[in-house]
Amino acid sequence: MQLTSGFKISFLLFLTAFSCLSAAEWKLEKAQEGISIYTQEVKGSGYLRFKGEVVVESDVDTLVALMYDTPNAVDWIYNCDQSMTLAQVSFESNYILQVYDFPFPVSDRQVLLHSQLSYTPTGAILKTEHANDFCRGKTTSKCLEILDFEFIKMPISKGSYSFIRLTEHQTRVIWTQHTDPGGSIPKWLVNMMVVDTPYETLLALKDQVEKKQYKNITDKELKRRWHKKLSKKTTDY
Repeated sequence: MQLTSGFKISFLLFLTAFSCLSAAEWKLEKAQEGISIYTQEVKGSGYLRFKGEVVVESDVDTLVALMYDTPNAVDWIYNCDQSMTLAQVSFESNYILQVYDFPFPVSDRQVLLHSQLSYTPTGAILKTEHANDFCRGKTTSKCLEILDFEFIKMPISKGSYSFIRLTEHQTRVIWTQHTDPGGSIPKWLVNMMVVDTPYETLLALKDQVEKKQYKNITDKELKRRWHKKLSKKTTDY
């Protein structure tokens, strides 16, 4: 039987609508201090994904500069206890380590992340994804140091920071993240943290971008500083 064009269109519209209905919806969990936090179920995982949104008085380049100050992450990322850059592949591509101080009685966690920056017509996106095998077989001092760590590795950590330019000095920040902390933490306990983590982080981010070393930094200046860092390091990682 040959389908008419009208039937084909109706059928495609039905499939699209069914797909939208079957996808997990974002649920608003908290709206305070200009910050909105949402959660979403993830198929095949008992851990919720979160999304945090806030408008900050900052331009996109200043926010990127904050993200690239890896050691300072401990001052604004909630429960982040250690943060360091392990390898600088290029300005846009880097490998970083983060250690998280979980509240007692949960043990601390670590994760190696591949960070990838891309600029868009409306701003920038910084994507991060777990890369826990990065140091396997490597003998650099940083890799040897973290191979001695006894923290539990997070098997899944995948997220993104979207920076959407609203005006010359105002940017919408959207942070999405899905994490499996590994180990034997009860899922209900982890899911209780998926509201506090983005809320406290974005609240601190609003203050951080006002600091002198970040405020009004240009993309050109940031790249100059970064490449200056690169020129002082070997690529033997």
